[in-house]
Amino acid sequence: MKKSYFMRTFRINEVMISELLLLLLIRFPLKFVENNFLKDVNSSLLQYSKVMSGIFEQMIRAVDWMMVISFGILLLLVIPELIHRIVHDSLMNWLYSIWMTYRIRKILFKDANCTENNSKKTRIIKMSMIDIRKKNIVCFVKLWNGLQSRRKFDEMKDVLYREITSQFPDYSFSKFENYKHCERLEGTKLR
Repeated sequence: MKKSYFMRTFRINEVMISELLLLLLIRFPLKFVENNFLKDVNSSLLQYSKVMSGIFEQMIRAVDWMMVISFGILLLLVIPELIHRIVHDSLMNWLYSIWMTYRIRKILFKDANCTENNSKKTRIIKMSMIDIRKKNIVCFVKLWNGLQSRRKFDEMKDVLYREITSQFPDYSFSKFENYKHCERLEGTKLR
């Protein structure tokens, strides 16, 4: 089963953005402590203050480098997709793919992953995404291993199919195709 570049890099981009946000949340308190508590100290704590200030500067520098590296990786992954979309497709389709991926995930995860079974939560969906292009649409759903996840997804497959087909009336969709623990739905633009 062939995945598009968007599908192969989407999860990595999500992780890089989450990492950047986490690093920002770490950096601000470090900078706040360094500026407000380690600059103005009395003379008896001067040596301790210098040591701690040096440690905080090193920590802030390390966080800054990690942010630069994460941002660089994110740019290296996103720029080829953006160039390809601008040249061959549409930038709006890329944004719409991201938006629809989160919308479909919300539907899938709310319905599938919150089922109760013997007072234990059963996880059904591992990952899902939708790639929208001018001429075709591909919806990809990866399931957790197990017979119960397959059964539950089979129950909700029709709901997902109706949701996607109602969002894209200009496309003709096939049925879901099974590849090991993955399900794939393809749509082709009607002329």
